[in-house]
Amino acid sequence: MASADLSQISDVLDEQDAALLERMKSASRAARDVTDFAQTECQELLKLFGIPFIVSPQVRRVVLLDIRVDGCEMRVATTMV
Repeated sequence: MASADLSQISDVLDEQDAALLERMKSASRAARDVTDFAQTECQELLKLFGIPFIVSPQVRRVVLLDIRVDGCEMRVATTMV
């Protein structure tokens, strides 16, 4: 292969790499937005059902659920990533 051919292939691969990187960044932003929306929606559902919860300000996206049903008590701590 000639040096010009290798240079041309390298340029094409660099363009494809840049395009894929931009698509990956876009998908990452979209996934983060859905996660924030899902967290808000989950908290609204908990409020509607009267389930108390605490969102920890120190640790990002940690939720503590304290559930009491028919005399039974359950406490659940979970992270929402």
